[in-house]
Amino acid sequence: MEFQQALDDFLLYLEVERNYSSNTLGSYESDLNNFLTFLLNHKHRWLTDLDDLSPSLVRRFIQKSYAALSALVPFNAVFPV
Repeated sequence: MEFQQALDDFLLYLEVERNYSSNTLGSYESDLNNFLTFLLNHKHRWLTDLDDLSPSLVRRFIQKSYAALSALVPFNAVFPV
């Protein structure tokens, strides 16, 4: 299944079947679009099918996202000691 089609189907499922709020849907959509951007920017343009995703690719995205967030927000602001 193509990434964009899966994203659209997933968001529709969350809206109709799970009755998620528009804010929650927007957050999911934003995160998944960021993942797609990560794939396109990191030489994975060939990856358009979900069957081609690997756990290591998802982990790399999460690590880069966390690193970017950590650079913006000091750790003690998120987890006060």
